[in-house]
Amino acid sequence: MMPTIGTYTEAQRRNYDPTHTTALRNLFASDMNRRFKAIMAGVVTGVYKNDCFGLKNRPHTLQVVPPAREAFAFARSSEKVAKFMDWLQKQIMLN
Repeated sequence: MMPTIGTYTEAQRRNYDPTHTTALRNLFASDMNRRFKAIMAGVVTGVYKNDCFGLKNRPHTLQVVPPAREAFAFARSSEKVAKFMDWLQKQIMLN
């Protein structure tokens, strides 16, 4: 048995695209894709290849000094939190 192939009548085609803008929308979409690819190529070249932000030559060595064992073993929780926050602030200022 052969499968039947449906074709669209002119009325069905007009109901699908009553404004007759399918070709225009496709043209717009392809133009936007072309422009987006051009912008992305510029961003990749500028940021990654040309290092426009100067990030590649900067050494990124973090010198985090971990707290000693039981460094914050105080009797009260408020003291623990305060001392931990002091340590954390020092680490942020060093890096």
